[in-house]
Amino acid sequence: MMDFSVNFPIMIYAKLKNGKYNLNTIEYLGTENPNNKIVTFNTKLPKNLDDIKLISPQTYFIEKDGLCTLYPIMKKIKYKKLESFQKNFARFELPNGQKGWLDLKGNEYLDN
Repeated sequence: MMDFSVNFPIMIYAKLKNGKYNLNTIEYLGTENPNNKIVTFNTKLPKNLDDIKLISPQTYFIEKDGLCTLYPIMKKIKYKKLESFQKNFARFELPNGQKGWLDLKGNEYLDN
């Protein structure tokens, strides 16, 4: 059985027959009978996504139901708009029109 590290698993995405995407770990897909730790971790990954793009190693731009995020920097899919990072910050807009900045650690800084 493969060694599994929840701190830094190797994630990959797959396009489903219905045109949606799922994000999984390679350990989950490559193991015939994955252990509970692997299964539990995978159930928490984003599923049934409208689109997914690899931005950098282990960072994904994901879209679902008209909203987006940069996973795993921000795990909740909640932004109406999200720009690329310029140095350490990415500009965002929430569905309510509130704008702000997202840092590389997932902290949000709302405009006044």
